[in-house]
Amino acid sequence: MSFRKDLFTAETESLSFSSTEEVEDDQQEQQQSLEKNEHFQTNTLCNQQRHAKKVDGTRTSPTRRANNNTSYIQAMLTLLSNSWTQFRKDGQDFRRSLTTQDVQKLKFARSLFHSCSVLPALLYYMGTVERPAKFPATISFTIRKGLPKHVQTLLWVSGWTTMGRIIQRAGSKFIRKFCLKMFLTGVWTTQLFRLGQGPLSDVAHFGGAAIYMLDHAALFEILNTKPLFRKIFYSSFVALVVGCGGTRAMEIIAGLPMESDSDTSTADRARRLSNVNAKVRRKLFLWELLV
Repeated sequence: MSFRKDLFTAETESLSFSSTEEVEDDQQEQQQSLEKNEHFQTNTLCNQQRHAKKVDGTRTSPTRRANNNTSYIQAMLTLLSNSWTQFRKDGQDFRRSLTTQDVQKLKFARSLFHSCSVLPALLYYMGTVERPAKFPATISFTIRKGLPKHVQTLLWVSGWTTMGRIIQRAGSKFIRKFCLKMFLTGVWTTQLFRLGQGPLSDVAHFGGAAIYMLDHAALFEILNTKPLFRKIFYSSFVALVVGCGGTRAMEIIAGLPMESDSDTSTADRARRLSNVNAKVRRKLFLWELLV
């Protein structure tokens, strides 16, 4: 009886052990299957996300570029607005600190600057540089060399010296930095890269001249220039830009080089111009006169 019981117990335990092993094997297989399934789903999801990013990047890149450009423009406009506010505020403080003597010196400096546009041109048209003199000619052309160049430099530096001393004493740090930048732009344009020294030099000259003229808008705000004079200046600037474009178009039609072409003398240009149709020649003259 005891032997049967032991045998039954042994068989039961053996069956129980076998059943336990089978259950454990099944659980391991299920666990491995679940892990494989999860791994597959994870890889699939990652691939889908990567693909979606590529598609999204391809589809939205123009939009993103547009947004970046918009943000850049907004930042530039904000910077200009803040700078303009600073010019207005510091300009008021600057003008309040001026003495009667300072005002007289600033008017004298203004006269020197105005004479820069008149006296050198007169010297050029008198034939002090070349004969025949080109007429009409831009200011940059008339002061590129010879006596007109030296006279213009003397007058211009004298004007900046007179005005600069007052700005150095009464101007804010912001105004002093701006005026120094404007002065250096003028040096760049009229001294380092004078007109007629080659194509690359002319590009540097035109760029510097444009910046120097635009700087006047801020200088007007600092000095509180009357609206009428501002309008006259802005109108002349627009006329200059339009005139340069029209002049170049007519030069192309006439088969003439640019005014700044260092390889062409004024005498040679005049000879070539004499062979151009009278109507084209007259239009070119009017466009150059506008400049």
